Amino acid sequence: MSRTLLLLSLTLAYFSIQCERDDICLEGTPGTPRVIVVFKDAQNRSLNKIASGLAVAGTVTTTSIPIAAEDSILVPLNALATNSRFEFRKTLTATQTLIDHLNFHYNRFDVFINRACGYKAQYIFENPAIELTESGWIQSFEVLQDTIANETQTHIYLYH
Repeated sequence: MSRTLLLLSLTLAYFSIQCERDDICLEGTPGTPRVIVVFKDAQNRSLNKIASGLAVAGTVTTTSIPIAAEDSILVPLNALATNSRFEFRKTLTATQTLIDHLNFHYNRFDVFINRACGYKAQYIFENPAIELTESGWIQSFEVLQDTIANETQTHIYLYH
């Protein structure tokens, strides 16, 4: 009986040592950050300005980007390229739409998070960071942060 008990406890001890911890990437773990763009009033640069009638889409994927708030947007950069081009379409009336294209230039570097989550991309804007073409409603822009490492700070102001 004691021999069986000893064998059972040794077997149990062996399997408890051999267990691996679960490699699960937790939901709250920050992944690849998006660029935070805040819309500002061109006349009074200290005021945020709602960009009503705005639709934003990538020109390569044409996937529409949801508007995070009325005066800001989170823009995902392409992690497989060194630039991303987006169409900022502002509908004024049923027959009048203004379109601006923003081309973001950046370098990507990968940061190891952990074994479960792997890597996330971070970006550093090149010079020039942004090219604005077909200026229809965006008057100017200002790059506040040249490194995109998180989603807690505003990276770019767009003045309209």
